[in-house]
Formats: sequence, structure tokens, C-alpha cells
Amino acid sequence: MAQRDVVLTLFDASGGRKVEIFRRDNGTFGFDEYFYHDDPEDPPPHWCQRRNSYAIVDTLDHAVTEVRSRFPWVTATESN
Repeated sequence: MAQRDVVLTLFDASGGRKVEIFRRDNGTFGFDEYFYHDDPEDPPPHWCQRRNSYAIVDTLDHAVTEVRSRFPWVTATESN
């Protein structure tokens, strides 16, 4: 299985949704969307993958641009 390293995480204003941008071992970038699951019926709280973009992007800057165009709710950034 290919190695993936998360290089940047982008959040919505509430912190309840995020997109992780990752770098593959071949140097390309991709991203996945997650939501925070905090249901007392399904403990403990955890991040659930919502969407896998299957995107193949050549640079981190292009990946950020693509994420911001697909997920307009992105407001905050966390370096990894």
C-alpha cells in the first residue's frame, strides 16, 4: 500500500469538519474530507471520513486551491 503523509489540515469555523491534504510517496497530493462524530450512542468521539476526492494534484499550492474551490466552508488552517 502506498504511503501517505498528511501535510496540511483545513477546518471549518466550528472545527466540526476538516479536509486533510496528504502527499503520496510518488510526490503527488490528494485530500480527504472528514466530519467530527460526537454521538453518545456511538462513543467515543472520533473523526469519520466523509469523502475521498481521489484527486491527483501536482503541488501543495494547487491542492489548497482545489480544496478551497470544492469546500467553501474551509476557514482555518493547521500545519501538520
